[in-house]
Order: sequence, then structure tokens, then C-alpha cells
Amino acid sequence: MSFKRKKINGGIEGLKKRIKTPGTVDVGIIDAGKHKSGDMTVAEIATTHEYGAEIDHPGGTPYKISKEGKAIFVKKGTPGIAGVTKPHKIKIPERSFMRSTLHKESKKISILQKKLLKQISKGEITTTTALGLLGEFVSDKIKQKIVSISDPPNKPSTIRSKGSSNPLIDTGQMKNSVTYEVNR
Repeated sequence: MSFKRKKINGGIEGLKKRIKTPGTVDVGIIDAGKHKSGDMTVAEIATTHEYGAEIDHPGGTPYKISKEGKAIFVKKGTPGIAGVTKPHKIKIPERSFMRSTLHKESKKISILQKKLLKQISKGEITTTTALGLLGEFVSDKIKQKIVSISDPPNKPSTIRSKGSSNPLIDTGQMKNSVTYEVNR
């Protein structure tokens, strides 16, 4: 008595080919160019927020004194200013949105990877499709983190100038620049 095996999706050779198909997916700020707000690139601004930074400010920012005795920064040309700032350092706190997302979502990412690998091995999807789905998942989670992050909060002067208390949203350009790229 002999048994004949039915080849499914190319049999063992098809499986080897599907699993050995190389590829990676990059997720993050990929070649987003200059930021709308100045001379920095979107990637430089993202890195500043991700790791924190200390910036040498040249000074010259005009200010008024509030009723409570605090300095309030105003636009240049505003009448009745109390003075202008001297050169000083500005500390931008770390507000990780990429590393913290990967850490928080690592179990879900691992589960998705295993699910996609099973689908690749069964011939249900290609490696390229799987990497795209993984990239879409991770980039969406990073964007959600950018929108939801609130700690450490912005300083009151930053909130006044931006018109928003969300530390990582100003123009929306950084959030909209989070993407993924499948590499084959």
C-alpha cells in the first residue's frame, strides 16, 4: 500500500522559498525632509523629543511681567515689553514615543509576527505583504502614542505660543511623517 502526498502551495520547495525570501521593514520618520517651523528636519525634531535635548538659546525673546510677577513671552514688536531674554539653555525633556511604543507593544508585535509567519508558511500571503502589515501596525501604534502623550507636560509659555497642551503635536507634521518602508 502506498500513500501519495498532495502538494499544497508548492510543497516543501514552495515553503522553503516563502520562508527564505529576505526582507525587513523600517518604521519611523523616514526621509521626511525639513520641518515647517524652521531649519531642522522632521527627523531631528523627532530625535530631540525621543531622547530629550539641551539647546543653547541665543536670547533676544521679548517678555512682559504678569500680574503674578511672572515673565510672559510676547511677540517681537509688542508694545510695553519689560525686557528681552539673555542667552540661556533650554532643556527639552525626553518624551519617548518610538522606543516606549515598541516596549509597550512588544507582546502584540510578537503575536502578530507569529501569525504572519504562519500565513507566509501556508502560502496565504507573501513576505512583502506580511512586512507591510507589520509596518502598518507599528506605525499606527507610534502615531497613537504621539497623540496621547501628555507627560512631561509643556510649560505654560509653550502652551500659550502653540495654543495646545499636547507636547508632541504642533503642526502635525511629525505625526504624519511616521511611516514604514518594506525592504526586499
